[in-house]
Amino acid sequence: MGFVFPLAPPPPDYPSATACLDPAERLLLHAIRLWVAARQREAEPVSLVREAFEAAGLRQGAAAALDGWLQIVRRTALRPLNVGCPRCTMVTEDETWMLAAAAASQRGAAPAALRALRRCMSRPGADFAIGPVDGLAELFAEAGLPFRWRRLPDGLAPDAVQPERSASQRLH
Repeated sequence: MGFVFPLAPPPPDYPSATACLDPAERLLLHAIRLWVAARQREAEPVSLVREAFEAAGLRQGAAAALDGWLQIVRRTALRPLNVGCPRCTMVTEDETWMLAAAAASQRGAAPAALRALRRCMSRPGADFAIGPVDGLAELFAEAGLPFRWRRLPDGLAPDAVQPERSASQRLH
């Protein structure tokens, strides 16, 4: 007699509406948007991001990690990225790739995280950005804010089940 193993359902797609994101995804997306909006106003973005992160229980280094990541994106983006304003209710494709990079990193799936980053950054930029992304993902995990593993249109998904780890922009 053979064994029957239940198949895990495929991961869900990234939603197009921010209201359908999980709490960690919404927080990260909001922080990215705050950072971009502040930079466009030529304001200092880190204090705004720090306030949002501290209110959610993230440690102090989270804002610095996000700032490091987005500074690298700003300098190595292959094209202007489409990042929504802080109040926008829709998720752009570029934002989806950033969320996917954080989710893959939090799961320890470095190849998938790099593939997501390389969708909008140069290869050297993505290689350099993975450090801040890893640090930020780890801080989210420590705060009890896991990122959901989701399927992307081009099939960027886990290469295999990965163990979870322990704990030039344009606005519209």
